Amino acid sequence: MRYVFVGRSLAEHSEIFRLDADTGIVTIRRPLDFEVRQFYRLFIAASDLGDVYGGARMTSHALVEITVIDINDNAPVICLQQASVANQTGSSQGNPAVVGFASKTVLCLIA
Repeated sequence: MRYVFVGRSLAEHSEIFRLDADTGIVTIRRPLDFEVRQFYRLFIAASDLGDVYGGARMTSHALVEITVIDINDNAPVICLQQASVANQTGSSQGNPAVVGFASKTVLCLIA
């Protein structure tokens, strides 16, 4: 048996996937990234080598669908931000309100 990519699978996916011509095993040449592409369709043809008497080759086709699963491959981004909170205090004896500011630290994680 011989296995080959057919149609646009060869041009579109041969840099990403490798197909062993003898075994039909598909492997990746580089890591797949969910953020770049989530799904691949590979069209593969399998052909026998003909019979011992020189008979015609028989070919069959298969569709291989690959779904890429999202993993947390990006480190979280941490941002620190200062925020001011206004506090108003005043007395009931007619003193004007005094505005004071308390400093708070806000921590946010962005993934």
